Amino acid sequence: MPKEKEPIKTTIEENIVLFPYHERGMPISVPIVSKTYCNPQYKIFRKHTDLYCFEYILSGAAYIISDKKYKVQKGDFYIVYGNTQHLYYSDPKDPPTKIAICAYGDFIGAMLSAYNVTATVFHNNKVLPILEDLLSLAKQNPDYNLFCRKTALALHKIAESISGQSSQGTVLPDYLVKAKEDIDHAEFKKINLNEICRGVGISKPQLIRSFKTYYNVTPYNYILNMKIQSAKLLLTATNLTVKEIAYKLKFADEYYFSNRFKQVTGLSPLHYRKKGEESDL
Repeated sequence: MPKEKEPIKTTIEENIVLFPYHERGMPISVPIVSKTYCNPQYKIFRKHTDLYCFEYILSGAAYIISDKKYKVQKGDFYIVYGNTQHLYYSDPKDPPTKIAICAYGDFIGAMLSAYNVTATVFHNNKVLPILEDLLSLAKQNPDYNLFCRKTALALHKIAESISGQSSQGTVLPDYLVKAKEDIDHAEFKKINLNEICRGVGISKPQLIRSFKTYYNVTPYNYILNMKIQSAKLLLTATNLTVKEIAYKLKFADEYYFSNRFKQVTGLSPLHYRKKGEESDL
């Protein structure tokens, strides 16, 4: 069997401030403040933690699955509530840049309840300068207790400005989210859209229209791009041959795979692998 190289990590750019010694017993504790430049593969899954996240999309777009399924994009502010399960991932064609404040504490839930803040996604231009001020302050290495107090005041201002608003993000249909999950889990399988459509109870034309409407890409191109991304990793992180990679990703043959790979990347698979090896020197 071909010997595999060490896998290459998929990275993102972040301007991040960590407070590693935050105290969980305080009314509010802030472990992370960040500005994140997400890549197309960016994905976060949190399962019932007591962490609240307050995030603003500066550019690009992403998807959130929490109480409902939302598409968020430039100018959207959203809250990921504590003690909830949620999935967040980039729009692969237009990955987001975002500012985020993550915090713990009973104070936060009580404050949001007092201001009748129950929605997830908001359009509110008053929120951005508040978050930018917190990020700027965090970069100055402030006294931690002072920073927590400043954050509490900032969250008061945010809650007051969005009080009583209903969610304003684009809600994704359940069938579409399930269809995309089925596709995502079939990365190394031969994907049959007719079977996926039967599984979620919709027609193939409806799936194609919905994918294009909500994800800005057809299911065919989404599947192709997903497999090409996997091929890139296999080319740079393993010694598998082009033929073996084509078989592993369920392309018809190595010639069809090579043509599609070059169509998407502008390089043949072997040229892409050689370029990756040269960049490691």
